[in-house]
Amino acid sequence: MAIRRPAKPRPAATESDDVATDAFISGAPDSRQESPAERPKKVYPKKGRRIQRTITLTEDMLNKLDELAERTGQSRNALINVGILYVLNNGVGGVSNNGS
Repeated sequence: MAIRRPAKPRPAATESDDVATDAFISGAPDSRQESPAERPKKVYPKKGRRIQRTITLTEDMLNKLDELAERTGQSRNALINVGILYVLNNGVGGVSNNGS
């Protein structure tokens, strides 16, 4: 068993520590509670008329998507767009895109 020095006691927090902590936290970019209208619009890389985004898929989903792309002669991206359009037009899980 190792011999260890006793831990030094921490000084009690002062009011100026609390003020400094609050200032630090309120200075964080995500500390403000903005409405969606107040948030700056995100800028994404463009490819022609389209905006490029990154998605995360499981390996199994990617394999199935690639198999379907090969069988149908469509690109992986085209199939992803078809799926997104289908959900936007028809809704998902009993929820339509028009809010009903």
